[in-house]
Amino acid sequence: MTVQEEISASLGVMRAEKHDKYLGLPTELSYSKEEAFGFLNEKIRTRTQGWREKTFSVAGKEILIKAVAQAIPSYVMSCFELPKHICWRLIQNPNSIIARLLKAKYFPNCSFMEAEVKGGDSYTWRSIISGREVLKKGLRFQVGDGSGISVWKDPWIALPLSFKPFSPIMEGTEDFMVADLIDRENGEWLLDLLDELFTNGEVENIASIPLSLRGAEDRLIWHFDRRGIYNVKSGYYVFNKAQTALEKATSSMAVEGGAWQRYWQMIWGANVPPKVRVFMWRLLKEILPTKSALAKKKIHIHDLRCMFYMGDVETGTHLFKNCPALLCFWLYGPLKLNALEHPATCIKEWTLDMLDELTNDHRDFFFVGLWAIWRERNKMVWNDAAFQPMFLIDWAVHFLNDYQKYHPKAVKKKKRPLTKWQCPPGGRLKINVDGAFRVDNGCGGIGVVVRNDAGIGIAALARPFLHAHSVLNMEAEACRAGLLLGIHQGWSEIDIESDSAILIAALNSSKQDFSEIHGYLVSSAMKKDVASVFVF
Repeated sequence: MTVQEEISASLGVMRAEKHDKYLGLPTELSYSKEEAFGFLNEKIRTRTQGWREKTFSVAGKEILIKAVAQAIPSYVMSCFELPKHICWRLIQNPNSIIARLLKAKYFPNCSFMEAEVKGGDSYTWRSIISGREVLKKGLRFQVGDGSGISVWKDPWIALPLSFKPFSPIMEGTEDFMVADLIDRENGEWLLDLLDELFTNGEVENIASIPLSLRGAEDRLIWHFDRRGIYNVKSGYYVFNKAQTALEKATSSMAVEGGAWQRYWQMIWGANVPPKVRVFMWRLLKEILPTKSALAKKKIHIHDLRCMFYMGDVETGTHLFKNCPALLCFWLYGPLKLNALEHPATCIKEWTLDMLDELTNDHRDFFFVGLWAIWRERNKMVWNDAAFQPMFLIDWAVHFLNDYQKYHPKAVKKKKRPLTKWQCPPGGRLKINVDGAFRVDNGCGGIGVVVRNDAGIGIAALARPFLHAHSVLNMEAEACRAGLLLGIHQGWSEIDIESDSAILIAALNSSKQDFSEIHGYLVSSAMKKDVASVFVF
């Protein structure tokens, strides 16, 4: 008798051969994923199709979808469909138990990035490989000594989403490693060789990659994070970006799709109530239940005429743009708009033209104005209310002002107050470092000044950089120059001062960091060397 049988006999309980679920997840997955995850559809249907939910407003239904429907499958998706974090852990922690277990079973003779799915592999492993494909779109090598990076085959150049050179491979360089492009003695790129192998744009990009003076190891990092570490938010961004690029490449509507993205950003980013933004989405999707739209759906409408002007059929174009009863609303309102003279023949065309022509503030009133017209129309249909265009102008203006009063736009951060330079404590030196970067030509420069506790300058240096890629890059180069100056001079008790909050925070942080700062400026070895001497 097994231990389970003894326990079930003594407690008088049934012994289950297997459990269908554990922690809310199926314990076994068949090849029918619809059957395995069908309970998610049932949960969502139960929570969203009750009689109370049907009475919600449009904005209420939006909240229901975001807060309830989208939250239900998130836990299951994190375990099965979106295992990018697992992929990242397999890459960064190859000696962990899970990494060694999976390697022994699924890819014993190759790396995780080279592993393939074979017939009969589990659904869990297939999901991990699926996540790896997304991860590949944001992974690239951080150049250390370059000995482990193939020039033409591996991703190492900051050119999303391939991270590989586009230049044709020159004969005889097929097996070149990145180390072959580096002057190891001086710690600099071989610019003459780069000019022979790559285009001008690629040369600028490669030459701006900072190099480690200590020959650090090459390592994979996540390109779309400041610290080089994968996170769900940036992974979702990369996936959407890749999907958008694919749709543009394969769809005849590529140009229109790109323009629509800009219009949707205007609408969803407008400083108006959520219900107004949802209304604008419905308007541009042409799903507002105007009388003509309902008639097209074979819904019997006794009178198709406009509620404001009983002479024409109520279409979206007539109701919001061409209705004579509403011309004064647009003409005497804040926009001073003569809608009837606009050449657009449909509501969508007119709306998009207005989005292009109006300023941000006027665009907000345009959205509220359209919504106010629809609201007034519904009051006339259902409440038999009276209509006054001038009253509607005042109401819409006050409505928008009241909303924006309590929902102000994000205020730009105030500039930091100027601070006066202070001498270091007695017996210490202070090294001030700074970097500059010009976006227009990709050039930069650094400066270093060393002063004693009396404020007297004792050393200084400046250096131009013909190839740079960011302000942070130059700030880090300046800090490295200051560190090397202190080390070579044999100074002790040094303070490093910089105006880059990001740089100082990264240097003082104990969190895992694969950024350029920790990649080439302060490796773990250098941190140990200078920790007792330098204060950042």
